[in-house]
Amino acid sequence: MTQRHVLLFPDALESKLARHILRSLPDSVEPVTGEVTDPEGLAARLNELGGVRAAFLLWPYDRAAGRFTAPQKVPAVVEALA
Repeated sequence: MTQRHVLLFPDALESKLARHILRSLPDSVEPVTGEVTDPEGLAARLNELGGVRAAFLLWPYDRAAGRFTAPQKVPAVVEALA
């Protein structure tokens, strides 16, 4: 089975930083979008991909509110990635 490395980022992530990150990814890293604050959906997406060895998660940040989105969901999302 091929081992995959993925970069997980929110569907709505449209920023200069995101575009830069996506352009500079090595071929061995696969960008994956989705609702990263949904642990069940994230786990299902990773299972669908299969063979994910490592993941780097970009958590959504609400600039207008000056805070991260749904920080209470972080423990469940980390558990889904484990």
